[in-house]
This record gives sequence, C-alpha cells and structure tokens, in this order.
Amino acid sequence: MKFLLSFLLVSCSVLSYSQDWELVQVDSTLKFRFEYAINFKNQNDSSSYTLKKIDSLTADNSFHGLVRDNNGNPVPLARLLFKNEEGLVKQVKTNLNGEYSITIPPGKYEITCLSMSHDVLRFTIEVKEKEQFELNCNMGLAPELIIYRLNAVDKLSEGELLEIMNCIRANREDPYQACSVLGSYYVTIKN
Repeated sequence: MKFLLSFLLVSCSVLSYSQDWELVQVDSTLKFRFEYAINFKNQNDSSSYTLKKIDSLTADNSFHGLVRDNNGNPVPLARLLFKNEEGLVKQVKTNLNGEYSITIPPGKYEITCLSMSHDVLRFTIEVKEKEQFELNCNMGLAPELIIYRLNAVDKLSEGELLEIMNCIRANREDPYQACSVLGSYYVTIKN
C-alpha cells in the first residue's frame, strides 16, 4: 500500500511538473469570470553540468568541453559567459560539434551557458592559479512558446485544470473545439 501511494504521488508530481497554469484574473463583470494561462514545459527540460579538474603542466587557466542537449546531441553556437566579481565578461561560442575552449584569469566566476531553444544554465565556480577544467554542459529544452487561455464561468479545481491541460496537449490542432465545454469554459491560444 505504501508503494502504491508513493507511486501515485510521484506520478502526480511528474504530471504537473511538465505544465504550468496560472489564474491570471478574475473579473466579476464577465460571464466567464476566471481567466487562466496555460503553458507546457518540454519533457526534457532539466539542465546540468559536469566539472572535472585536469592535471596539466601549462601555466594558463582554461576551460574546455562540450555543450550537448539532454539527448547527447551537440549544441552548436551555444555561448558560455564567464563573469567575474568585477563584472568583466569573457565569452566563447561552441563550434558545430558543440566543443569550446577558453582561457581566463583566476577568480570567482558566474558561468552562464545559453542557446536558442534551450533553458539557461547558470552556476558559480572559483578558479585558482594554473587550474584547468573540463566543463561539459547538458542543456534542457526551453518551455514551449505557445500560451493557451482558458476562460471559465466558475473557479476550476486543480484536477479539472489538469484534465483540461491533458485535453489541450492531445488536441493542439483545435483546442477550442476539442476541449471547451459550452456554457462552462472555453480554450483559446493567447496572442
């Protein structure tokens, strides 16, 4: 029984993690008083990095590595920004194979990895004299750009919202026809 309850809790949290909804406004002068905004996250949207110190005989401080998506594919032309405490920024772009290399002076850096259609990855590291690192970034996908609007006569429960969101996900061609209930709520794409 404990296992089943744990499984259900994990399943529910995974289900709600891949989508966001927000009650945008309540206007009592309108028939459809409650307006919700719905946005779907991509299934593969978590970003991470691995950092490995490398023994080297050279005297410079450097980083090299790969930027990939969560499927292991290279992310060409991703930018890595190295911003120190004084606000100075050095940056490098990955090549078509997702590879990069950069030399930086010692210091504490906020490193930001950016790429079109991917989430931003940001973290901090301190670089000492003559340290070299292999830094590999795995980029998760950014949220989808389409935002759906759901207008309802009455306030909806989270269960009702999840059911409507599942309908929208399955009927993206025409969510208005497939997911609206006459007199109760309707779905449109927000402009």
